[in-house]
Amino acid sequence: MRHLRQRNLKIITEIMNYLLKIGCEKIHLDYYVEQDNLNINFSCTVENLDEKSLLNMKNLLSIPRRSDIEEYYWELTGNDDLDTELSLVGMMTDNVDISYNDNNLKINLKRLI
Repeated sequence: MRHLRQRNLKIITEIMNYLLKIGCEKIHLDYYVEQDNLNINFSCTVENLDEKSLLNMKNLLSIPRRSDIEEYYWELTGNDDLDTELSLVGMMTDNVDISYNDNNLKINLKRLI
């Protein structure tokens, strides 16, 4: 797969844009490779994240991976400060786990490499 590092950076940028848009503070990022998996984990503090926004984020990021779409459209992520392309990030990842408890939001993304 060509441009792997750039694609990973676009995923990170897109999620960071979204987190800032919803008012997250104290954002922490872990990025590491474990066996054949790339793991990108975010944790942050955000007050009063409503259920509708959380469900929308989960739905968009849980779209099944589409390597064919990723190949052609990955460059479109992270270029717009006004809107996010979480659905495209979902198509670029294999697994997502999202939790929100006591104003702590955690997003764990996994990509097979």
